[in-house]
Order: sequence, then structure tokens, then C-alpha cells
Amino acid sequence: MYINERLSDQTIHYLCDKDGVLVETNSTFHQFFSLSPMKKVHTVSNIFEEELTHDMWEYHEIVLKTRKPSYARHKVNIGEIKNDFLFRRAPWVQNGKVLGVSTSIFLNDNDLCQEHLDNISYWSSDENLEEGYDFMVVTDRNGFFQFVSPGTSELLGYSLPEMIGHKRVNFMDVEDAESMMSRFSIFYQNRQPFHGLQNTLKTKDGKRYTFMSNGTPLFTSNGDFLGYKVVNHNITQLLNFDLVTPADSNSTDSIIRCVKNNFVRLSSSVKRLTEIQNVVSTIARTFLRANIDCLSDKIDESLRLIGEATKVDRVYIFSQDEKKSILSNIYEWCDEGIEPEISMLQNLDSSVFAWSMNIMRKDQFINIYDVSSMTEEQSVEREILKMQGILSILIVPLIFEGELIGFLGFDSVRSHKHWKVEVDMIIVLAEIYTAALVRLKNEQLLLNNINRTNMLLEQTIGAFASIVEINDPYTSGHQNRTAELAVAIAHKLGMGEESKKVLHYSSLLHDLGKFYIPSQILNKPGKLSEIEFSMIKTHPSLGYQVLKKIEFPWPVADIVIQHHERIDGSGYPYGLIGNEILFEARILAVADVVESMSSHRPYRPSLGIHAALNEIRNNKGVTYDSKVVTACLELFDMDGFRFSES
Repeated sequence: MYINERLSDQTIHYLCDKDGVLVETNSTFHQFFSLSPMKKVHTVSNIFEEELTHDMWEYHEIVLKTRKPSYARHKVNIGEIKNDFLFRRAPWVQNGKVLGVSTSIFLNDNDLCQEHLDNISYWSSDENLEEGYDFMVVTDRNGFFQFVSPGTSELLGYSLPEMIGHKRVNFMDVEDAESMMSRFSIFYQNRQPFHGLQNTLKTKDGKRYTFMSNGTPLFTSNGDFLGYKVVNHNITQLLNFDLVTPADSNSTDSIIRCVKNNFVRLSSSVKRLTEIQNVVSTIARTFLRANIDCLSDKIDESLRLIGEATKVDRVYIFSQDEKKSILSNIYEWCDEGIEPEISMLQNLDSSVFAWSMNIMRKDQFINIYDVSSMTEEQSVEREILKMQGILSILIVPLIFEGELIGFLGFDSVRSHKHWKVEVDMIIVLAEIYTAALVRLKNEQLLLNNINRTNMLLEQTIGAFASIVEINDPYTSGHQNRTAELAVAIAHKLGMGEESKKVLHYSSLLHDLGKFYIPSQILNKPGKLSEIEFSMIKTHPSLGYQVLKKIEFPWPVADIVIQHHERIDGSGYPYGLIGNEILFEARILAVADVVESMSSHRPYRPSLGIHAALNEIRNNKGVTYDSKVVTACLELFDMDGFRFSES
């Protein structure tokens, strides 16, 4: 028997395993639910209405994942009653092992005993919350109250059992609830902290109090969203203060105290948080829009922005190498008059900082108001910080895919700084920096891979080009010089880098098909016969047959097969006309003719560059593209272009 027999007979209880299969039920369960004897296996899906199945399974999974109790209210039919009943789900643990989920359904809220309330004390830590709030609640991811601070009952008039498992909107007028949810939704969707969210709650006796609420999102160590921790400041008296109607002295004194307390507390914290939130949002937008070339400069600038907003003396980012052994200060901003430390903080042995590294690897931040008060366990870090003159420090880990890749730090040198509500926004900022650093690293890896790929491609294409020169030594250098001129023409025409690249590769390979032509034909000193010339004319097609099997990211094979086409249709192999010929092929055609005519061949001496330029000038717009010819002539006549010696 695993079920607690001390449960009230007004409490339904059942145990189910991880797969949702019922393992045990109490007697109250059988008073309200009947299980079909025809089914050998019963699950939570068999108990409740079909429309509730999703909710039941969602909370089943939440409890298994978080290993924490969960409270929620569901409108269910129990017996002849349909009502919002409180469900308490908790991990069913035996010998330290989670076996499934234990569920209690309270037919009477008051049966939620102190034992259950004690089990939600883990939610009640006030760590990192601003002081002076009137009450605090913690919600789950769907908004159900998991914890309600003791002062809430006195303020709103409800007992703790009456509030646990409800949502804030259950204590609001419909119009107020809709207004608040419309403003809250953007924060909820992005799992962001919120500050200064005004909302009005109803007390049990019908009064209405207005609160200013600040919320912090909660996450598991694995980054799963749990819900929100929300602190609430009562600003009702502040809003209702009447300057016209006389009030008794006690009431006036109370209102004045309320005004003073709320003004000092809220205006300063909200103003500070708003400023920091605006800076963080600006940094996020800037990083998203930044090109990779300027992202590093944007990070430098962002440190200044957040340093000035938080009023610290130094902000910096450290990175950790992939072996998790070396730390280096990679970015730093210092306020005026503060000595930079970045040059001295390179290639540090991370094992020296054992205490702080251990904290950050757990994805926990370090917030020290007084460095001199650090413990003996923290002595190494304490002495290093004291040597740098640091009085207060905040360090937030940079975590990517569960691994520590560095940290974001804030030093206060000239005075102590008490970090409170700002920490939540700094944690968000740390995530933004993490994404930026990962992007920089990935872009660099990608660039390195691209460079290696380009180098291999160059080497492969160079090897192909060399094959032709083995068979036809007289064309040695022809392909390189043709590529040189083709790229220069493309540049002259204002073409982009990709176009230049494809021309470069296509030019190096344009005569690849000549490898299949007998060398005695290629190197024949006399005039070629008609059959021999017909064989020569097959080289564009032969090159195409080889190159089409290679998956280039550009139409290299098509450019190669078209480099002997002419715009008047007199070329080969297809007799293409005008724009039927790729523009890159038209450039290659001009570059090929100019280089060939100006170079020595077995069947004739060099005709010279002037004859070559006259050839394209005389046939401009006839056999050769007009724009290409004009660009080529300007290169030689006006820009002083000359072929390289090699």
C-alpha cells in the first residue's frame, strides 16, 4: 500500500506509473469513478472527459520532468458535481527512484493540510527579490498558483488552500483580467521578466486593491520553463489619494507614508529596470541586425551601454577554450579613470578558480557585495579581486548547450554595489552574449571550411587544367591567362564576386575537352584538314561531358560548352544566337580569342595583341557581345592591362 490512509475521505487519490497506468486507488476514488472490468489496463485517459486528456498528460509529464509537486484546478465531473477541483500531483518516489505520479483531488479545499503546504516551501525563497513587497506568488507555466506568501491571506482575505491552484485572473473582474493578460502575454510568450505590471485584485469581501507587479521567469537546470515568481506592491492608497476631500490626521499620515514608501521603492526600481531593459533590448536588436564583420565591434560598444546603465566601473567577457582549461578576457569596457585589465588576463589556468568555476558550471551567477568578506573557500578569488581593487562583483555564466563557454562580469571599484532586481535582466543579457559569441565562432568555423573548400576546389581545377597542357604543351598558360582577362572584364563591367569566381573556374577548364583530341592534331604545324578541324570543334562538348558530372554551385559546364558560340549564330557546337548564350560564356569567348591570337601556336607565330584587339573591335556586335568588347578594349587602351608573364 503506497497511498496515505490519513487522507480525508473527501480526497480522491490515485497512483499511476510513468506511462499513466493506474497502480493504486483509495476508497474515495471508487465512490466517484467506476472502472470498466472489461479493460485490463486503466490509464488517466479512461477516468476523465476526453477534453481533459491533454491537460492531465501535460501535468503528468511536468511532474516527472521537474520532480516537484504541482497544483492546478480542473473543471471535472465528479459524481453529479461539475466544479473546479484542486489537483495536487507529486512524484511517486520509492528508494530514491521516481516510479510515477501521485495525484490527490481535493473535494474540499480545507482538506489541503499543512503537510501539503509544507511541501511547497521550496517555492518560497525570496532570494534576489526587491524588499518591501506586500505579497508574493509563484505560478506554474500555465499560471496556477504554486506558492502564495503568508501575508496574502491577511491582505485578500482568502486562506492559503483557497488560493493554491487558482490563477490570478480568478481573483479579478473580467475586464481587468483581459486588460492585464493582453499586456502580460508578450512577456509570457518570450519567457521574459516583467516590471511595473498594474493589475487589480478582488478581496474575499468584495474590495479591490491595485498592485504593481514584477515577475521573474523560473527555469529548471535544463532550461525548461517552470513559471513565474511574482512580487506585488499595493499601490491602492497611492492611486486613491484625494487632494480635495479632507481626511483625518491618521489617514493622512498613512497615505503620506504610503506615498513616500511607494514612490521611493517603485519609482527608483522601475526607472532603473526600465533603463536596463531598454539597453538590453537595444543590444539584442543590434546583434540581430549586425553583419558578422562588425559583430565584434558591436559587442565592444554594447559593454559600454550596459556599463553606463548599471553604473559599474568595468564590464567584460571571458571565454573558455574547448578543453575547459584556459580562460581569456576577450572584451572589456572601463569607465573613465578605471585601469583596463584585459592585457593581463589572458590564457589563465581555469583550475586556479576552482570555487567560481564550479558555481558557474551549475549555471549559477555569483553576486558578491563585499569582496573582503569572501570565505576561506573563496580565498583564491578573493585575493585576486582585492589585488585588482574590486569591491563588489557580479559574474553571470555564459552557457551553451549545457556547457560553460565563458562568463559576463561587472566590477565595482570605486564603491560597493548591491545588485538586486537588475540581475534578472543581466541573466537575459548573458544569453544574448552567448548567442553572439556562438555565432562568431560558427561563422569563423564556416569561413575556415569555405576557405579550405575553395582551396581544394582550386587545386582540383588546377589539376584538371594541367591535364590539357600535358596533351598540348603549346597551350601552357593559355587557360590561366584567359581566366585573368575574363575576370578583369567582369570586374570592368561591375559584376559581383560570384560571377568573377565562376568565370575564373570556367576559364581554367574551358579547353578540358582537348585532352581527348589526339596530340598530333593539336600540335600539327600545318593547316588542318576538314576532318581534323571537325575533331577540334568537339572539345567544348567533350569538356561538357566531363564537367556536367561534377556538382558545381555554378553553371561551369554550360559556360564551357558555349565558349565558342557567337552571337550571330556562326559559332559551335549549337549555333546559339545573342542572349541564348550565357553572358559569362560571351565574356569567355572574347578573352579566349584575344589570348589565343596574341600567343604563339604550332601552326602560326603570335599575331600580336593589336591584331587580337582589331579582331574583336571589327566584329563588335557581330560575332562578339558589344558590352564585353567595349570593356575589353578599355582594359587594354585605357587601363593598361597586360597579361602576366606566367
